[in-house]
Amino acid sequence: MTEADNSPDEPRRNGLIAGVILALVLLALLIWWLLSGPPTVEWEETTVPYDPACETDCEIVGSVTPGHRGTPQALRLNPNVDDPIAQWAGCVQTFTECMEATPDVMACVEQGPCPAACKSEFARVASAAPDMDARLDAFAQTFLGEGAFCRPEEGAE
Repeated sequence: MTEADNSPDEPRRNGLIAGVILALVLLALLIWWLLSGPPTVEWEETTVPYDPACETDCEIVGSVTPGHRGTPQALRLNPNVDDPIAQWAGCVQTFTECMEATPDVMACVEQGPCPAACKSEFARVASAAPDMDARLDAFAQTFLGEGAFCRPEEGAE
């Protein structure tokens, strides 16, 4: 061994090299995560899209009178629509019905027809919820609020 091999700068140089390698690994992981994107919700494929004119398979479920003396308009509904918004509505409705029968937020989300990614995200958000109110807040945060993880965008197909 030479004197140069035992120089006081050697440990600093090794530490610097290790730091650079660690920074490169972390940078590669960050780039991979950004390119793969955050998890997304996969709704079932739409077989009956929403039709704003409701011209086929629609039921009249009521009427609305626009303004003060407007002409009553039929309120139509096609119960067969299964776009992501209809699937989300079914998910939320099932949760509501379950909560009326058995007020257990965690169980009602788990039993519902919601996509697995929604259930996982809810479980993550609700994991630290100490009580029923906090779990209901976690449900609202995951499913209901604008931009919520499990709320499809308007016009989603």
